[in-house]
Amino acid sequence: MDASDDSVPFDQQGLVELVAVVTTDPKEQEPVERVGSDNHKSRSGCEPSILLTSSDLEEEGVPLVMLEGGETLNEKSRLKPSSKSTWHGTLKNVCLFSCGLALVSSVVILFLLLSDTNFFQDLGFGLRNSENHVERPILAFRKKQSTGGRRKEFKILQITDIHLGEAEDLDWGPRQDRNTWHALDSILKVEAPVDLLILGGDQLTGNNCEKNGTAYYEELGHFLSSYGKPWATIFGNHDDTEYEAANGERRPALYSRKDLVIADQKSPLSLTQMGPDTIDGTSNYMLDVHDSSGTDVIAQVLLLDSGGGAIPKKISDSQIAWVREQISTSDVPAVAFQHIPTQAHKFFDDSRCQGLHDDGVEVVGYDGGIMQALSATNRFFFLGVGHMHGMGYCCPYESSDLPDPSTVNQNQMHVCFGRHSGYGGYGRWERGCRVYELYYDDDETEARTTPSSETSSKAATRPIMQWSSWVRLESGEIVDKMKL
Repeated sequence: MDASDDSVPFDQQGLVELVAVVTTDPKEQEPVERVGSDNHKSRSGCEPSILLTSSDLEEEGVPLVMLEGGETLNEKSRLKPSSKSTWHGTLKNVCLFSCGLALVSSVVILFLLLSDTNFFQDLGFGLRNSENHVERPILAFRKKQSTGGRRKEFKILQITDIHLGEAEDLDWGPRQDRNTWHALDSILKVEAPVDLLILGGDQLTGNNCEKNGTAYYEELGHFLSSYGKPWATIFGNHDDTEYEAANGERRPALYSRKDLVIADQKSPLSLTQMGPDTIDGTSNYMLDVHDSSGTDVIAQVLLLDSGGGAIPKKISDSQIAWVREQISTSDVPAVAFQHIPTQAHKFFDDSRCQGLHDDGVEVVGYDGGIMQALSATNRFFFLGVGHMHGMGYCCPYESSDLPDPSTVNQNQMHVCFGRHSGYGGYGRWERGCRVYELYYDDDETEARTTPSSETSSKAATRPIMQWSSWVRLESGEIVDKMKL
Protein backbone atom coordinates (compact mmCIF):
# COMPACT_ATOMS: atom_id res chain seq x y z
CA MET A 1 0.00 0.00 0.00
CA ASP A 2 1.30 3.43 -0.88
CA ALA A 3 1.88 5.63 2.14
CA SER A 4 0.51 8.60 0.21
CA ASP A 5 -2.95 7.02 -0.15
CA ASP A 6 -5.56 9.63 0.88
CA SER A 7 -7.49 6.98 2.80
CA VAL A 8 -4.66 6.51 5.35
CA PRO A 9 -5.32 8.51 8.52
CA PHE A 10 -2.31 10.43 9.93
CA ASP A 11 -1.68 11.52 13.50
CA GLN A 12 0.80 14.12 14.74
CA GLN A 13 3.71 11.65 14.61
CA GLY A 14 3.11 10.42 11.08
CA LEU A 15 1.50 7.31 9.77
CA VAL A 16 -0.99 5.65 12.10
CA GLU A 17 -0.54 1.91 11.97
CA LEU A 18 -3.28 -0.36 13.14
CA VAL A 19 -2.84 -3.98 13.99
CA ALA A 20 -5.69 -6.41 14.58
CA VAL A 21 -5.13 -9.49 16.66
CA VAL A 22 -7.58 -12.05 15.33
CA THR A 23 -8.27 -15.59 16.51
CA THR A 24 -9.85 -18.34 14.45
CA ASP A 25 -12.95 -18.11 16.60
CA PRO A 26 -14.54 -14.66 16.39
CA LYS A 27 -15.91 -15.07 19.90
CA GLU A 28 -12.35 -15.38 21.23
CA GLN A 29 -11.15 -12.39 19.27
CA GLU A 30 -8.91 -9.98 21.27
CA PRO A 31 -9.44 -6.24 21.01
CA VAL A 32 -7.13 -4.55 18.56
CA GLU A 33 -4.42 -2.18 19.73
CA ARG A 34 -2.18 0.46 18.24
CA VAL A 35 1.48 -0.35 17.80
CA GLY A 36 4.25 2.14 17.02
CA SER A 37 5.87 2.08 13.57
CA ASP A 38 9.10 0.57 14.94
CA ASN A 39 7.41 -2.46 16.47
CA HIS A 40 5.46 -4.38 13.84
CA LYS A 41 4.41 -7.20 16.13
CA SER A 42 1.04 -8.16 17.54
CA ARG A 43 0.52 -8.35 21.29
CA SER A 44 0.39 -12.13 21.05
CA GLY A 45 3.83 -12.23 19.47
CA CYS A 46 2.58 -13.09 15.94
CA GLU A 47 4.63 -12.30 12.88
CA PRO A 48 4.42 -8.80 11.26
CA SER A 49 1.37 -8.10 9.08
CA ILE A 50 0.21 -5.86 6.22
CA LEU A 51 -1.70 -2.90 7.65
CA LEU A 52 -5.22 -2.18 6.26
CA THR A 53 -6.88 1.22 6.25
CA SER A 54 -10.55 2.03 6.84
CA SER A 55 -10.96 2.75 3.10
CA ASP A 56 -9.81 -0.77 2.27
CA LEU A 57 -12.38 -2.25 4.61
CA GLU A 58 -15.19 -0.03 3.34
CA GLU A 59 -14.51 -1.18 -0.23
CA GLU A 60 -15.07 -4.75 0.98
CA GLY A 61 -18.43 -3.77 2.52
CA VAL A 62 -17.35 -4.78 5.96
CA PRO A 63 -18.89 -3.03 8.98
CA LEU A 64 -16.35 -0.92 10.85
CA VAL A 65 -15.60 -0.67 14.54
CA MET A 66 -14.55 2.70 15.93
CA LEU A 67 -11.13 2.65 17.65
CA GLU A 68 -9.25 5.08 19.89
CA GLY A 69 -8.44 8.35 18.15
CA GLY A 70 -11.18 7.95 15.54
CA GLU A 71 -9.62 5.14 13.52
CA THR A 72 -11.87 2.27 12.45
CA LEU A 73 -11.23 -1.41 11.92
CA ASN A 74 -13.53 -4.34 11.47
CA GLU A 75 -13.35 -6.69 14.40
CA LYS A 76 -13.68 -9.72 12.10
CA SER A 77 -11.01 -8.72 9.63
CA ARG A 78 -8.04 -11.02 9.16
CA LEU A 79 -4.76 -9.32 8.37
CA LYS A 80 -2.88 -10.38 5.29
CA PRO A 81 0.52 -11.78 6.21
CA SER A 82 3.54 -11.02 4.06
CA SER A 83 6.20 -13.74 3.82
CA LYS A 84 8.91 -11.20 2.98
CA SER A 85 8.16 -8.89 5.89
CA THR A 86 7.76 -11.90 8.19
CA TRP A 87 11.24 -13.18 7.36
CA HIS A 88 12.87 -9.78 7.71
CA GLY A 89 11.10 -9.00 10.99
CA THR A 90 11.90 -12.39 12.48
CA LEU A 91 15.55 -12.09 11.47
CA LYS A 92 15.73 -8.61 12.95
CA ASN A 93 14.23 -9.75 16.25
CA VAL A 94 16.54 -12.76 16.47
CA CYS A 95 19.55 -10.55 15.82
CA LEU A 96 18.49 -8.01 18.41
CA PHE A 97 17.81 -10.70 20.99
CA SER A 98 21.14 -12.43 20.31
CA CYS A 99 23.11 -9.20 20.50
CA GLY A 100 21.41 -8.23 23.75
CA LEU A 101 22.02 -11.64 25.27
CA ALA A 102 25.68 -11.55 24.23
CA LEU A 103 26.10 -8.09 25.75
CA VAL A 104 24.52 -9.06 29.06
CA SER A 105 26.59 -12.26 29.20
CA SER A 106 29.80 -10.33 28.54
CA VAL A 107 29.05 -7.87 31.33
CA VAL A 108 28.29 -10.68 33.79
CA ILE A 109 31.45 -12.60 32.88
CA LEU A 110 33.59 -9.47 33.16
CA PHE A 111 32.12 -8.70 36.57
CA LEU A 112 32.83 -12.23 37.82
CA LEU A 113 36.40 -12.13 36.56
CA LEU A 114 37.11 -8.80 38.19
CA SER A 115 35.52 -10.00 41.43
CA ASP A 116 37.81 -13.05 41.55
CA THR A 117 41.18 -11.70 42.65
CA ASN A 118 42.79 -15.09 42.05
CA PHE A 119 41.71 -15.44 38.41
CA PHE A 120 44.72 -13.88 36.74
CA GLN A 121 47.08 -15.55 39.14
CA ASP A 122 45.53 -18.94 38.44
CA LEU A 123 46.11 -18.36 34.73
CA GLY A 124 49.76 -17.58 35.40
CA PHE A 125 49.72 -14.00 34.17
CA GLY A 126 52.34 -13.04 36.77
CA LEU A 127 50.08 -10.90 38.95
CA ARG A 128 51.12 -12.54 42.19
CA ASN A 129 49.58 -10.03 44.54
CA SER A 130 45.88 -9.33 44.58
CA GLU A 131 46.60 -5.75 45.63
CA ASN A 132 47.16 -5.16 41.91
CA HIS A 133 43.36 -5.32 41.55
CA VAL A 134 42.36 -3.54 44.75
CA GLU A 135 43.04 -0.06 46.00
CA ARG A 136 44.89 -0.48 49.30
CA PRO A 137 45.07 2.00 52.21
CA ILE A 138 48.03 4.37 52.55
CA LEU A 139 49.62 4.36 55.99
CA ALA A 140 50.08 7.80 57.50
CA PHE A 141 50.56 9.53 60.84
CA ARG A 142 47.54 11.09 62.54
CA LYS A 143 47.26 14.53 64.07
CA LYS A 144 46.64 14.32 67.80
CA GLN A 145 43.68 16.62 68.31
CA SER A 146 44.38 17.32 71.99
CA THR A 147 47.64 19.05 70.97
CA GLY A 148 45.99 21.14 68.28
CA GLY A 149 47.47 18.85 65.67
CA ARG A 150 51.06 19.72 66.64
CA ARG A 151 51.85 16.14 67.69
CA LYS A 152 51.60 13.36 65.09
CA GLU A 153 51.09 9.71 66.05
CA PHE A 154 51.09 6.30 64.41
CA LYS A 155 49.87 3.37 66.50
CA ILE A 156 50.64 -0.29 65.76
CA LEU A 157 48.81 -3.11 67.54
CA GLN A 158 50.47 -6.56 67.43
CA ILE A 159 48.06 -9.51 67.40
CA THR A 160 49.99 -12.75 67.76
CA ASP A 161 49.49 -16.47 68.35
CA ILE A 162 45.70 -16.56 68.19
CA HIS A 163 45.77 -20.17 66.85
CA LEU A 164 42.40 -20.35 65.10
CA GLY A 165 41.10 -23.76 64.09
CA GLU A 166 42.54 -25.69 66.99
CA ALA A 167 40.51 -28.83 67.71
CA GLU A 168 37.93 -27.63 65.20
CA ASP A 169 36.07 -30.96 65.32
CA LEU A 170 35.57 -30.85 69.10
CA ASP A 171 33.29 -28.64 71.18
CA TRP A 172 36.04 -26.74 72.95
CA GLY A 173 37.90 -25.78 69.76
CA PRO A 174 35.25 -23.51 68.18
CA ARG A 175 34.43 -22.20 71.67
CA GLN A 176 37.97 -20.94 72.20
CA ASP A 177 37.86 -19.30 68.76
CA ARG A 178 34.76 -17.39 69.88
CA ASN A 179 36.66 -16.34 73.01
CA THR A 180 39.45 -15.07 70.77
CA TRP A 181 37.01 -12.94 68.77
CA HIS A 182 35.64 -11.52 72.01
CA ALA A 183 39.11 -10.71 73.36
CA LEU A 184 40.20 -8.97 70.16
CA ASP A 185 36.95 -7.04 69.99
CA SER A 186 37.42 -5.74 73.53
CA ILE A 187 41.02 -4.69 72.87
CA LEU A 188 40.39 -3.07 69.50
CA LYS A 189 37.51 -1.01 70.84
CA VAL A 190 39.27 0.31 73.92
CA GLU A 191 42.62 0.90 72.16
CA ALA A 192 41.16 2.90 69.27
CA PRO A 193 42.39 4.68 67.27
CA VAL A 194 44.81 2.13 65.81
CA ASP A 195 46.59 2.79 62.50
CA LEU A 196 48.04 -0.64 61.66
CA LEU A 197 47.41 -4.17 62.89
CA ILE A 198 50.28 -6.66 62.74
CA LEU A 199 49.19 -10.29 62.56
CA GLY A 200 52.36 -11.65 64.08
CA GLY A 201 52.24 -15.32 63.15
CA ASP A 202 50.49 -18.52 64.20
CA GLN A 203 47.13 -17.21 63.11
CA LEU A 204 46.26 -20.92 62.78
CA THR A 205 46.89 -24.16 64.54
CA GLY A 206 47.60 -25.78 61.20
CA ASN A 207 48.07 -29.13 62.92
CA ASN A 208 44.26 -29.36 63.00
CA CYS A 209 43.41 -27.68 59.67
CA GLU A 210 44.04 -30.16 56.88
CA LYS A 211 42.08 -28.42 54.11
CA ASN A 212 40.47 -25.24 55.35
CA GLY A 213 43.36 -23.06 56.49
CA THR A 214 42.49 -20.46 53.87
CA ALA A 215 38.88 -20.36 55.13
CA TYR A 216 40.10 -19.35 58.59
CA TYR A 217 42.25 -16.61 57.07
CA GLU A 218 39.23 -15.29 55.19
CA GLU A 219 37.16 -15.39 58.37
CA LEU A 220 39.88 -13.46 60.18
CA GLY A 221 39.89 -10.92 57.36
CA HIS A 222 36.11 -10.45 57.60
CA PHE A 223 36.40 -9.95 61.36
CA LEU A 224 39.18 -7.37 61.16
CA SER A 225 37.54 -5.52 58.26
CA SER A 226 34.64 -4.56 60.49
CA TYR A 227 37.01 -2.26 62.42
CA GLY A 228 38.09 -0.42 59.28
CA LYS A 229 41.83 -0.64 59.98
CA PRO A 230 44.52 -2.07 57.70
CA TRP A 231 46.66 -5.03 58.68
CA ALA A 232 49.85 -6.77 57.60
CA THR A 233 50.53 -10.47 58.15
CA ILE A 234 53.64 -12.55 58.81
CA PHE A 235 53.72 -16.31 59.20
CA GLY A 236 54.54 -18.48 62.18
CA ASN A 237 55.56 -22.09 62.56
CA HIS A 238 51.97 -23.33 62.93
CA ASP A 239 50.30 -21.61 59.97
CA ASP A 240 51.19 -24.28 57.40
CA THR A 241 52.53 -27.08 59.58
CA GLU A 242 51.76 -30.76 59.01
CA TYR A 243 48.24 -31.96 59.66
CA GLU A 244 47.98 -34.40 62.57
CA ALA A 245 45.28 -37.00 61.96
CA ALA A 246 43.35 -38.63 64.81
CA ASN A 247 45.35 -41.84 64.35
CA GLY A 248 48.61 -39.96 64.78
CA GLU A 249 49.46 -39.86 61.09
CA ARG A 250 51.10 -36.64 59.88
CA ARG A 251 50.40 -35.29 56.41
CA PRO A 252 51.59 -32.11 54.65
CA ALA A 253 49.05 -29.29 54.69
CA LEU A 254 46.89 -29.06 51.56
CA TYR A 255 47.50 -25.30 51.39
CA SER A 256 50.69 -23.26 51.26
CA ARG A 257 51.90 -19.94 52.65
CA LYS A 258 51.13 -18.39 49.26
CA ASP A 259 47.57 -19.73 49.43
CA LEU A 260 47.18 -18.04 52.81
CA VAL A 261 48.51 -14.73 51.42
CA ILE A 262 45.95 -14.90 48.60
CA ALA A 263 43.15 -15.54 51.11
CA ASP A 264 44.41 -12.68 53.29
CA GLN A 265 44.56 -10.27 50.37
CA LYS A 266 40.91 -10.75 49.48
CA SER A 267 40.12 -7.92 51.85
CA PRO A 268 40.86 -4.40 50.54
CA LEU A 269 42.24 -3.52 53.99
CA SER A 270 44.98 -6.16 53.81
CA LEU A 271 48.48 -4.80 53.20
CA THR A 272 50.00 -8.29 53.27
CA GLN A 273 52.43 -9.01 50.47
CA MET A 274 54.32 -11.94 49.02
CA GLY A 275 58.02 -11.26 49.15
CA PRO A 276 60.46 -11.93 46.32
CA ASP A 277 60.62 -15.50 45.04
CA THR A 278 64.40 -15.24 45.05
CA ILE A 279 64.69 -15.34 48.86
CA ASP A 280 63.53 -17.82 51.51
CA GLY A 281 60.13 -17.47 53.11
CA THR A 282 57.00 -15.76 51.87
CA SER A 283 56.06 -12.84 54.15
CA ASN A 284 59.13 -10.67 53.53
CA TYR A 285 58.20 -7.09 52.66
CA MET A 286 58.48 -3.43 53.66
CA LEU A 287 55.65 -0.95 54.25
CA ASP A 288 56.02 2.81 54.04
CA VAL A 289 54.38 5.18 56.52
CA HIS A 290 53.71 8.72 55.33
CA ASP A 291 53.39 12.04 57.07
CA SER A 292 49.93 13.27 58.01
CA SER A 293 49.45 14.81 54.56
CA GLY A 294 50.20 11.46 52.89
CA THR A 295 53.05 13.02 50.91
CA ASP A 296 56.46 12.03 52.29
CA VAL A 297 57.58 8.68 53.69
CA ILE A 298 58.80 9.33 57.23
CA ALA A 299 58.85 5.80 58.72
CA GLN A 300 58.92 2.16 57.60
CA VAL A 301 57.74 -1.24 58.83
CA LEU A 302 59.85 -4.29 57.95
CA LEU A 303 58.18 -7.71 58.05
CA LEU A 304 60.11 -10.99 57.90
CA ASP A 305 59.23 -14.66 57.54
CA SER A 306 61.14 -16.54 60.27
CA GLY A 307 60.05 -19.92 58.89
CA GLY A 308 58.77 -22.98 60.65
CA GLY A 309 55.94 -25.21 59.54
CA ALA A 310 56.62 -26.27 55.97
CA ILE A 311 59.99 -24.47 55.84
CA PRO A 312 63.03 -24.37 58.19
CA LYS A 313 62.98 -22.08 61.23
CA LYS A 314 65.54 -19.51 60.20
CA ILE A 315 66.33 -16.10 58.80
CA SER A 316 68.46 -17.13 55.84
CA ASP A 317 71.41 -15.43 54.22
CA SER A 318 69.24 -14.62 51.19
CA GLN A 319 66.81 -12.80 53.46
CA ILE A 320 69.62 -10.89 55.17
CA ALA A 321 71.02 -9.78 51.81
CA TRP A 322 67.55 -8.57 50.81
CA VAL A 323 67.11 -6.77 54.16
CA ARG A 324 70.43 -4.98 53.78
CA GLU A 325 69.43 -3.85 50.31
CA GLN A 326 66.04 -2.59 51.50
CA ILE A 327 67.25 -0.71 54.55
CA SER A 328 70.12 0.96 52.71
CA THR A 329 67.82 3.04 50.52
CA SER A 330 66.39 5.29 53.23
CA ASP A 331 67.28 6.96 56.52
CA VAL A 332 63.78 7.21 58.05
CA PRO A 333 63.01 5.59 61.43
CA ALA A 334 61.79 2.00 61.18
CA VAL A 335 60.45 -0.96 63.13
CA ALA A 336 60.53 -4.69 62.37
CA PHE A 337 58.52 -7.83 63.10
CA GLN A 338 59.05 -11.58 62.74
CA HIS A 339 57.41 -14.49 64.55
CA ILE A 340 60.19 -16.59 66.10
CA PRO A 341 62.70 -14.89 68.44
CA THR A 342 66.41 -14.49 67.76
CA GLN A 343 69.26 -15.22 70.16
CA ALA A 344 69.12 -11.57 71.20
CA HIS A 345 65.60 -12.03 72.52
CA LYS A 346 66.90 -14.40 75.21
CA PHE A 347 68.37 -11.48 77.10
CA PHE A 348 66.49 -10.39 80.19
CA ASP A 349 67.41 -7.98 82.95
CA ASP A 350 64.83 -7.07 85.58
CA SER A 351 66.37 -3.65 86.01
CA ARG A 352 66.11 -2.67 82.32
CA CYS A 353 63.26 -4.73 80.86
CA GLN A 354 59.54 -4.31 81.31
CA GLY A 355 56.91 -6.98 80.79
CA LEU A 356 55.79 -10.54 81.38
CA HIS A 357 58.67 -13.01 81.77
CA ASP A 358 57.15 -16.38 82.55
CA ASP A 359 58.25 -18.76 79.79
CA GLY A 360 61.28 -20.19 78.06
CA VAL A 361 62.60 -18.83 74.74
CA GLU A 362 62.82 -21.03 71.66
CA VAL A 363 64.79 -19.25 68.95
CA VAL A 364 65.29 -19.69 65.22
CA GLY A 365 67.92 -22.21 64.25
CA TYR A 366 69.82 -19.52 62.36
CA ASP A 367 69.13 -15.79 62.31
CA GLY A 368 71.75 -14.58 59.81
CA GLY A 369 72.73 -11.68 62.07
CA ILE A 370 69.42 -9.89 61.64
CA MET A 371 69.80 -7.83 64.82
CA GLN A 372 73.26 -6.64 63.77
CA ALA A 373 71.96 -5.71 60.33
CA LEU A 374 69.09 -3.68 61.76
CA SER A 375 71.03 -2.05 64.57
CA ALA A 376 73.91 -0.99 62.35
CA THR A 377 71.59 1.41 60.50
CA ASN A 378 70.86 3.27 63.74
CA ARG A 379 67.26 3.76 62.66
CA PHE A 380 65.33 0.70 63.89
CA PHE A 381 63.49 1.07 67.19
CA PHE A 382 62.79 -2.61 67.81
CA LEU A 383 62.36 -6.12 66.43
CA GLY A 384 59.03 -7.48 67.72
CA VAL A 385 58.32 -11.22 67.90
CA GLY A 386 55.74 -13.66 69.26
CA HIS A 387 55.91 -17.47 69.54
CA MET A 388 56.45 -17.70 73.31
CA HIS A 389 53.02 -17.35 74.93
CA GLY A 390 54.34 -16.59 78.40
CA MET A 391 56.63 -13.75 77.32
CA GLY A 392 55.54 -10.15 76.89
CA TYR A 393 58.53 -7.92 77.63
CA CYS A 394 60.74 -5.36 75.85
CA CYS A 395 64.48 -5.05 76.55
CA PRO A 396 67.31 -2.92 75.16
CA TYR A 397 69.40 -4.81 72.67
CA GLU A 398 72.83 -5.86 73.94
CA SER A 399 75.24 -3.66 72.01
CA SER A 400 78.11 -6.04 72.76
CA ASP A 401 76.68 -8.31 70.05
CA LEU A 402 77.46 -5.69 67.42
CA PRO A 403 80.64 -5.52 65.34
CA ASP A 404 81.07 -1.84 66.29
CA PRO A 405 79.04 -1.00 69.42
CA SER A 406 80.02 2.66 69.27
CA THR A 407 77.82 3.17 66.19
CA VAL A 408 74.61 2.23 67.99
CA ASN A 409 72.33 4.26 70.19
CA GLN A 410 71.83 1.79 73.03
CA ASN A 411 68.61 3.50 74.11
CA GLN A 412 67.03 3.01 70.72
CA MET A 413 67.15 -0.61 69.52
CA HIS A 414 65.02 -3.03 71.55
CA VAL A 415 63.88 -6.63 71.44
CA CYS A 416 60.16 -7.03 72.19
CA PHE A 417 57.65 -9.83 72.66
CA GLY A 418 54.03 -9.38 71.72
CA ARG A 419 51.43 -10.62 74.18
CA HIS A 420 49.62 -13.92 73.50
CA SER A 421 46.41 -12.56 71.94
CA GLY A 422 44.14 -15.58 71.41
CA TYR A 423 42.69 -18.50 73.29
CA GLY A 424 44.25 -21.09 70.98
CA GLY A 425 47.62 -22.57 71.85
CA TYR A 426 49.19 -23.31 75.20
CA GLY A 427 49.07 -21.22 78.38
CA ARG A 428 46.53 -19.49 80.59
CA TRP A 429 48.12 -16.05 80.84
CA GLU A 430 45.67 -13.20 80.42
CA ARG A 431 45.27 -12.37 76.75
CA GLY A 432 46.32 -9.05 75.34
CA CYS A 433 48.09 -7.18 72.56
CA ARG A 434 51.31 -5.19 72.62
CA VAL A 435 50.92 -1.65 71.34
CA TYR A 436 53.71 0.38 69.76
CA GLU A 437 53.23 4.11 69.22
CA LEU A 438 55.52 6.25 67.07
CA TYR A 439 55.18 10.00 67.48
CA TYR A 440 56.83 13.34 66.81
CA ASP A 441 56.18 17.04 67.30
CA ASP A 442 56.24 19.48 64.40
CA ASP A 443 58.67 21.85 66.11
CA GLU A 444 61.26 19.15 66.93
CA THR A 445 63.51 18.28 64.00
CA GLU A 446 67.01 16.97 63.35
CA ALA A 447 69.44 16.94 60.46
CA ARG A 448 69.05 13.89 58.28
CA THR A 449 71.70 11.67 56.78
CA THR A 450 70.66 11.10 53.19
CA PRO A 451 71.69 7.75 51.67
CA SER A 452 73.60 7.95 48.41
CA SER A 453 70.59 6.46 46.58
CA GLU A 454 68.46 9.49 47.43
CA THR A 455 68.62 12.84 45.70
CA SER A 456 69.70 16.12 47.25
CA SER A 457 66.14 17.38 46.83
CA LYS A 458 65.22 15.73 50.12
CA ALA A 459 64.60 18.06 53.04
CA ALA A 460 67.70 18.76 55.13
CA THR A 461 65.83 17.98 58.35
CA ARG A 462 63.32 15.43 59.55
CA PRO A 463 61.07 15.09 62.61
CA ILE A 464 62.68 13.69 65.73
CA MET A 465 60.77 10.44 65.99
CA GLN A 466 60.15 8.80 69.35
CA TRP A 467 58.26 5.69 70.44
CA SER A 468 56.65 4.07 73.41
CA SER A 469 55.00 0.70 74.08
CA TRP A 470 52.57 -0.98 76.43
CA VAL A 471 50.31 -4.03 76.63
CA ARG A 472 46.54 -3.72 76.50
CA LEU A 473 44.85 -6.67 78.22
CA GLU A 474 41.46 -8.14 77.35
CA SER A 475 40.13 -6.62 80.58
CA GLY A 476 41.04 -3.15 79.27
CA GLU A 477 43.91 -2.67 81.72
CA ILE A 478 47.24 -1.29 80.49
CA VAL A 479 50.35 -3.09 81.80
CA ASP A 480 54.06 -3.27 81.02
CA LYS A 481 54.29 0.34 79.85
CA MET A 482 57.84 1.08 78.80
CA LYS A 483 59.82 3.98 80.24
CA LEU A 484 62.16 5.14 77.48
